[in-house]
Amino acid sequence: MISNTHIFDAAEVLCTEGFEAYFKELANYFANNKRDNLTYGEFLNRTARATLPLACDKEALFYTVAYAWPHYLTMRKLIEDSIEVTADDGSVKLQVIDYGCGQGVASIAFIEFLIEKGLTENCQIDLVLIEPSFVSLQIAQYLCARLAKAYGISMTIQNQPCELKDARLPKANIYNDTIHLMSNVLDVDTVQESLDDLVSQIAKIPGNHLLFATSPSYSGTQAGFNMLKQLKPCASVWQEDDIKLWHEQYIITQDRWMQCPAKRDLMMLSWDASDVGLEVAC
Repeated sequence: MISNTHIFDAAEVLCTEGFEAYFKELANYFANNKRDNLTYGEFLNRTARATLPLACDKEALFYTVAYAWPHYLTMRKLIEDSIEVTADDGSVKLQVIDYGCGQGVASIAFIEFLIEKGLTENCQIDLVLIEPSFVSLQIAQYLCARLAKAYGISMTIQNQPCELKDARLPKANIYNDTIHLMSNVLDVDTVQESLDDLVSQIAKIPGNHLLFATSPSYSGTQAGFNMLKQLKPCASVWQEDDIKLWHEQYIITQDRWMQCPAKRDLMMLSWDASDVGLEVAC
């Protein structure tokens, strides 16, 4: 029987070899223990085609194996393509808010970006995780905390177990700089309905802001992107649509690894962001 124990044990691989190795560890476990795991049909039925909050460890494991790797690659590409490192002393002090964080993939992508750029010395992060699934939120908190500790990052984590429409964003920011992560949420109708209130709350957070948004290339994605740009007309926009990210993926329905394209839309918004230690790429 699958339990959080196996997912948490794989965190050691995350801390020593990175997210790709973590994903492959879980994918290989899934492939070698199919009788203990959900089938594709079972997962779709239990989660309404991955639209409901994940309710148990088996659903969390299936989701990671089926979807997490392209989610990670998309967020990493957006971060790497749209900003440059300017904190020469290696010190970064940030508030990071992950909207609909799931199992923390977007936050991990951002943390690993900082690690690979050598920005972990004197690095301090206040991380806010917003997610309606308690199972996913528990995993996200554990993985982010473990990864931060492994690389000497000082991190505090605030969990908000709720839908985005019920989220209450911090009104203060001791570090002055805020990173917003919106991975695979802006194409969702209920999230779009929450944007007006979220943007109003974001406007009350002082300081510099960078917002990273990624989603599959659906018509709903562009609707969400456009709504966000209209609500933040003062923001500078970096955007790339309909990109194809080729990656090696374990295909659950075929029980094999193969090269697959992930078609994605990427957008980064920045406002008052000149002194974050990370700046918009030219």
